[in-house]
Amino acid sequence: MDKAKALLVVPLWLLAILGLLMGALRLTINRPGYFSNIYEEMDTQSLIGISPADCTDAMMAMIGYMEGSRDSIQLTVTEYGQQVQMFNQQEIDHMVDVRALYQAFRTLGNVGLACLGLLLIGLAAWGRWPGLSRQIRRGWWLALGIFVGVLAVLGVYAAVDFSDFWTRFHYVFFTNDLWLMDYATCRMIRICPLGLFSGIIAAFTGLSLLGIGGVSLAVGAIGRRAGKEGAGR
Repeated sequence: MDKAKALLVVPLWLLAILGLLMGALRLTINRPGYFSNIYEEMDTQSLIGISPADCTDAMMAMIGYMEGSRDSIQLTVTEYGQQVQMFNQQEIDHMVDVRALYQAFRTLGNVGLACLGLLLIGLAAWGRWPGLSRQIRRGWWLALGIFVGVLAVLGVYAAVDFSDFWTRFHYVFFTNDLWLMDYATCRMIRICPLGLFSGIIAAFTGLSLLGIGGVSLAVGAIGRRAGKEGAGR
């Protein structure tokens, strides 16, 4: 019966995990200094004819647009000595879809952080409501198990065939083919090489593990305290 009740809080914990992940993502990508350093190392001026400063401005314009702090991703950059509009219509239209998806996940993430706060309050109320706290703790470990399981499956899939994984990801979340861009005509592709994302993934993973690990430690500590109190009665 207790396990069945614990299942009721699993969706709340899964939302809380999403909230932690979105928080980690936002902290990771809103770092112009990181992008500037990477573009400097890539020597984008020689590679694609656009200065590291302009590449950074373009990247931060896209991120600001996703965050809702900009109305458009468009800006003027200098390419091989000529001033040009950075993005074409396909890229602009695609970012409308990306922004909608990002905002949806950000909203769910905010709900998840609210759930996290409520669940932690419920955990802290062990002395008054031991049954509730116990169910919340069990729900966390069940939710964490589900999350790790799904992550493992997706990780293996991506490792075996990343191209197919990436393609299916876009088919799941987008209803058009605007994401199929041509390197020759889309500057967005040129300023987003795979190497750019290695540092982002590393920082995102580290922050995510820090958040999830912190919650796990808190849940475990409360569980140990509860066990000691139960043994002392």
